Amino acid sequence: GYADYADYADPTYADPGYAAPGEVEAGHAADSLTAGYADADYLDADYLDADYSAVDYAPLGDPALDDATADYADLDDHPAPAPVDEPTPTPAPTRGAKRVPIWHPPGLVPALLTTGLAGVLLVSALAGGGAAVAGVLFLQVLTAAGWFRLHGMWPARQGIALAVLAGVAADVSVLLAGNDALAILPGVLAGVLGVVLLQQLARRDGRPELMPALTVTASAALLTVLDVMYVLAARVEGPGVKDGALVVVGVAAVAAAVLPASLPLPGPVGSVIGLAAATGVGVAAGSALHLESASLLLGVGAGTMGLLGRRAAGYDHPSRFVHMTAGVALPLALAAPAVYLLGRVAMG
Repeated sequence: GYADYADYADPTYADPGYAAPGEVEAGHAADSLTAGYADADYLDADYLDADYSAVDYAPLGDPALDDATADYADLDDHPAPAPVDEPTPTPAPTRGAKRVPIWHPPGLVPALLTTGLAGVLLVSALAGGGAAVAGVLFLQVLTAAGWFRLHGMWPARQGIALAVLAGVAADVSVLLAGNDALAILPGVLAGVLGVVLLQQLARRDGRPELMPALTVTASAALLTVLDVMYVLAARVEGPGVKDGALVVVGVAAVAAAVLPASLPLPGPVGSVIGLAAATGVGVAAGSALHLESASLLLGVGAGTMGLLGRRAAGYDHPSRFVHMTAGVALPLALAAPAVYLLGRVAMG
């Protein structure tokens, strides 16, 4: 076995006053321990005799934390914010909801100007020759300016100039060609389109909005060239039919159609009355000029195209300038091909 533990113990360890094992009685254990500590050399007498009753102990806790706690306590005194009601979602508009109309057709003043321009074309067609071309030229200028402004392109001086030059080229061709004037118009249109393409290629501004500029310029040139159809219609003759009779019936029907349509009538009532008036005026004027069955066809066709031209001039909330140019010219410009073609068909 193991040796007695006493051999490993330090004989001086019990000197400070500790009793040997087994020598401490039950009733005197605390006194023996106190006496042992009192006799120890490492205890300070001043420490044992000190009076701690007068010591001012600092309060427990951190002052910074106490201040923060007070701040939070103040916050607790304030009432909680009232709950915010969430906005009620707006229901999507139904199919039948009222919508802002995109069309704003010309009013009574442009319609009166259209009637005046129709009178100019009527008189010039009856005069024939150069007078007929002069009336059409005025229509071509209004058509070109109004068409560009209607599509939001302004001032567009080059485009308007090209469209007017196309119309002038068509007028000159019709005057010089005589009876073969209709066969020359496709060549005039092709030449105008070529000039339009060259004009777009010559641009040095990066060609912004190339396609809109190209299409609007080409369509404006087409409209001004088609205006010359009034000159061709004035030359159509028939048994007992005077020169210019087709133009008289056609432009009178257009004027009769746009005047009632410009009145503040509900819905399509004005257009229906206008078409009926165009038909009546066409029949009356045709009977006076011995057009017979052609008068009805001319009245309906020219009146319908005049209403379509007025409708086109009112697209996308146009300005007053558009109403005073395109709103005046487009009803007559769109009716020009109808007057010539329907007159030729009706008269054989």
